[in-house]
Amino acid sequence: MLPLRFIFLLGASVTATSFLVWPASSAAGPTSPPPAKAAPAKVAPAPPEPGLTPAAAVQADRTSGRVATSGVTRVDALGRREVRLDNGVTATTRTDALGARSTQFSNGITATSRTDALGGTTTQYSNGLSASSRRDALGNVDTAYSDGTRSTTRTDALGNQVTTYSDGRTETIRPDPFAPRPSAQKK
Repeated sequence: MLPLRFIFLLGASVTATSFLVWPASSAAGPTSPPPAKAAPAKVAPAPPEPGLTPAAAVQADRTSGRVATSGVTRVDALGRREVRLDNGVTATTRTDALGARSTQFSNGITATSRTDALGGTTTQYSNGLSASSRRDALGNVDTAYSDGTRSTTRTDALGNQVTTYSDGRTETIRPDPFAPRPSAQKK
């Protein structure tokens, strides 16, 4: 049972709090109407950087037009892969029962990827871009985009995915340092 002193202190604090938040009595006269709230200003998205190709626009931030140069990847509890890029864009990838992958970018672009019989991947983006990826003899992934951009993705000695684009951009995606390490052997 609670001590009587504690119950009295609890009752006094509840009473004091209720007087602090109780609305003013209407006997004091009519109150003024609440101030009008200003409508939030809509910020038009900034146009992408000049000369930005559709391939670069996939991961570009809508408000600043900045293209990502690095990011962190992790897998959540539901098995979805999430990549957080340094420009604020997040990409979440889900795999369906048939093996197709759908990716939702936080900048509004979506992508659907399918793997063909030869191990290559074809990706269709909602901005009209398409890409075809193949793994080369060294284990790197070569990607050709429909806008003419090409990229090569390799894994460096630290486990980072380094992608070099034909327009000179480089992007480094590193694994989440706080994620549990995959076990070497599954028993």
